[in-house]
Amino acid sequence: MPISFSCKNCGKRLKAPESAAGKSSNCPGCGRPVTCPSPRSMDEEPDVPEILDDIDPYADLDDGSAYRVPDEPAEAAESRMPCPMCGEMIASSAVKCRFCGEMLEKSPKPVAGPKKKKKIKSSGYAGFWLRFVAMIVDGFVVLAIIRFPLSLISGAPMFRAQPPTVEEAQRDLFVSLVSFVLQIAYFAVMEASSYQGTLGKMALGLKVTDLNGYPISVGRGIGRNLGKILSALICLIGYIMAAFSERKQAMHDMMAGTLVVRSR
Repeated sequence: MPISFSCKNCGKRLKAPESAAGKSSNCPGCGRPVTCPSPRSMDEEPDVPEILDDIDPYADLDDGSAYRVPDEPAEAAESRMPCPMCGEMIASSAVKCRFCGEMLEKSPKPVAGPKKKKKIKSSGYAGFWLRFVAMIVDGFVVLAIIRFPLSLISGAPMFRAQPPTVEEAQRDLFVSLVSFVLQIAYFAVMEASSYQGTLGKMALGLKVTDLNGYPISVGRGIGRNLGKILSALICLIGYIMAAFSERKQAMHDMMAGTLVVRSR
């Protein structure tokens, strides 16, 4: 016959088998010592015997039943852990031990892994003429957003009818270098962005990918556009290779390991 009694400290109702009569352990509600009374002394004030430290309130007793409140959910026991300082059982979500006051460190939140790149669905490789038209469109874009503003700021004309003086030539060289850097940045950043192409390529539904169909990085985009210098040498043969290569790659595409595909 189980013995029903209440904890004098917190009032929590407890049950224990008769074999636990006279034994003491920590109350699962408040953690303070509590004594299981004998059935005959339920109406009397029991003496507090010596506390048995080796009794675990969550351990199985002699008859196989657990010395715990019957209506306590199983998750409550499973979510407990021993305090690393005093060893008392506390909630696993606790930030401070209620027995010894030890502050507990929370496990760091898992760091999200790198975002996976999305593979592009293409309808085939972009041919030479599509890429040629896209290059013409980008030429006008570069004139409008790079060359023309630089000409206004520096005072250097985009075209000269007369040979420049030494001072004008130095200024033209500086403007050309700045224009070259901005053009490389424009092409590389746009091709590595979520658009995966410059304004000219976007207008014709073209995108730049790696050899597996995934977006490229800014570093690869810079290398690809620097490779255009070699493609322009020897009568633009590097560009013309896009008309005859198996995957419609120009020389700079082969050097950077990139493809230009049709996205629609």
